[in-house]
Amino acid sequence: CDAAKNGTARVGGLEAPKFADDETTFAQLQERISKTLAWLETVPANAFDGREAQDITFPTGKDKTRTMSGDAYLKHYALPNFFFHVVTAYNLLRQGGVDLGKMDYLMGAKT
Repeated sequence: CDAAKNGTARVGGLEAPKFADDETTFAQLQERISKTLAWLETVPANAFDGREAQDITFPTGKDKTRTMSGDAYLKHYALPNFFFHVVTAYNLLRQGGVDLGKMDYLMGAKT
């Protein structure tokens, strides 16, 4: 949720909502996802217009930041970070015995 809302806010020049990070149940986590999706739906598509060259400064540790253009941030930080977490979850599920294969990762749910 943080990657989705913070990445969107950074590229769009918006203020991301802050959540308490105190969820302890799956129901609470699902509620957090719902709140994130609801916020994302309020972001107008034109918030990203012309933001490719806009500098984005973001935290990369407790006391560190990095500055990149919007285009570089999206291509070289936000999207790779997203796919890192997708692959990590995929691998953990496979290791746990879930019947997933390469095509599930590449193409999503079977229809």
